[in-house]
Amino acid sequence: MRKPSPQAMFFGRIADPRDVLRMFELTPDTFVFVKDEEGRFMAANRATCARCGASNESELIGSTDEKFLHPEIARSYREDDKRVFRTGKAIVNRLELFYDEQRRLDWFLTTKLPLRDQRGRVIGVMGMTRRAEQRTMHESVREVVAAVDFAREHCNHVSTTAEMADALCLS
Repeated sequence: MRKPSPQAMFFGRIADPRDVLRMFELTPDTFVFVKDEEGRFMAANRATCARCGASNESELIGSTDEKFLHPEIARSYREDDKRVFRTGKAIVNRLELFYDEQRRLDWFLTTKLPLRDQRGRVIGVMGMTRRAEQRTMHESVREVVAAVDFAREHCNHVSTTAEMADALCLS
């Protein structure tokens, strides 16, 4: 049997693994969550609870995204969670919609990591979401965001492709 690494021994000594998650309570504009294989929340920081409309973490625990989010958004999040379970690979900085402070949909970056048990099986997903700021986006992502913003601002007007291209400096 292999001897555990110093890191594994250290984390094994922590009385409450949730102590590690408490750091994220102090990280501004960061939404952190842990879900089990059924997609149920097992942990979440206050920011995540507030964005989901839950008054506290205990209201969120055991619930799924479907209880708090628009069905299409919840379905998309669940598909990503299932991909992490199926592949055992992280999803890093995925651009997706999430609610802003006024509960309007806006662009955010989400990273999801598999959580494994002692035998290496994926038993959960830990995720972190933060606002997608223009300065951190790749150029192609900026173009998509600009196009969606243009469509949102002009939703009461039928725009031609030429008008959109001109407005987005793509012509």
